[in-house]
Amino acid sequence: MQILLTTVGGTIEPIQTTWNHLHPDKTYFICSEDDPLTGRQGTYVTIEKGADGGLASKLGLTSDQFEIVKVPADRPDVSYHIIHGLIDEIYRTFPDAEIAADYTGGTKSMSAALILAAIDYPQVNVFVVTGARTDFVKVQHGTHHTFQVPANRVYVEREFSLAMKHWEHYDYEAAARRLHQLIEGRVISDTSTDISRAKQLSMAFGFWDRFQYQLAYENLRPFAGTLSFLPKYIEQVHFLLDDEDPLRRDYLRIWDLWFNALRRAENARFDDGVARLYRLLEATAQWLLQHAHQIDTSQVLPSQLPSEFWLENAANEPLKIGLFEAWRLLREIDKGPLSHWISQEESHLRYYLNIRNESYLAHGHRPISEVEWHKWREWLEKSFLPALQEQGRLYGLKKIPEQLPRAWKEKT
Repeated sequence: MQILLTTVGGTIEPIQTTWNHLHPDKTYFICSEDDPLTGRQGTYVTIEKGADGGLASKLGLTSDQFEIVKVPADRPDVSYHIIHGLIDEIYRTFPDAEIAADYTGGTKSMSAALILAAIDYPQVNVFVVTGARTDFVKVQHGTHHTFQVPANRVYVEREFSLAMKHWEHYDYEAAARRLHQLIEGRVISDTSTDISRAKQLSMAFGFWDRFQYQLAYENLRPFAGTLSFLPKYIEQVHFLLDDEDPLRRDYLRIWDLWFNALRRAENARFDDGVARLYRLLEATAQWLLQHAHQIDTSQVLPSQLPSEFWLENAANEPLKIGLFEAWRLLREIDKGPLSHWISQEESHLRYYLNIRNESYLAHGHRPISEVEWHKWREWLEKSFLPALQEQGRLYGLKKIPEQLPRAWKEKT
């Protein structure tokens, strides 16, 4: 079933041109309502009561072949809502309808409302009537012809832009889902390469955000030469996978936890953010004990403990030590920047661990507040991160990774 939606102004010739071009089965005339200030009648009068007979009769339409839809002449927001609802209703009634929208007539607000509503549906074809002009007022009589507007391209560009907006909040998975829907809609033409690439990159950074480094690397690498901002991230995730250099790999994974925590907080997921900060502190102690002292916190031998270091339940079997015990052990056996940090910050560590322990993601029943998150973050930024960076420099690890991108085609 072919259906035409057309805005109606003071001139009927453009509408006749489009109607004769399409010969729809049903026509919806979108007309202005009466002016509430002057009482002047809206354009709906021209459909059934024109001076020379209404437009409907001129087109040979019976009452069941057309409907009049009244909208405010100068309220594009209200008109958009009415027209959008109309298109929804048409598709509910006629799921296979072929809808055309002609926005030539009516006020600018009416035309804007129709084209905006139509663009929301990529299957709707958009038309405008044009012709030769001798001035800026109207098209010369007798030169009218109907032109199909490439509205699909507008739809694609808008949807693409909205999808990539998710990157601003590091929500790569939402971007990938929206791009996938756009591709599945089969309305893509010459922009398909860019959109497909954006979908793959969104998936790649989504994998990265979930610590699935191998999948991230595999999805980023094919695009290494296509976008200028990608090589640094491909190198970065490659180092996160580098088993040949576990010292650097594990050090960079600590930093990756830091940036991951910031991304959680960006979306007000403060419990998730603090959970990652806890893991960051634990992973740091494990990293330093393992690489500097060959101590695995999951199986510490009593012979590896200094005589003054006491652990409850210590026995001849390998011991498992948690975050706080690992830092206490470092304080006793290490003399580097991080050992100095724990010597200075032990009381603060206890304080912040108590906040974490009371949260839902630990042992308590209280969500982490934004204020508590900021306290955690500021404490680590001021005291811990400088010590971590200095510790890294002692091992020749001078390069600090970057946060994941929050803009498509990020500037380098």
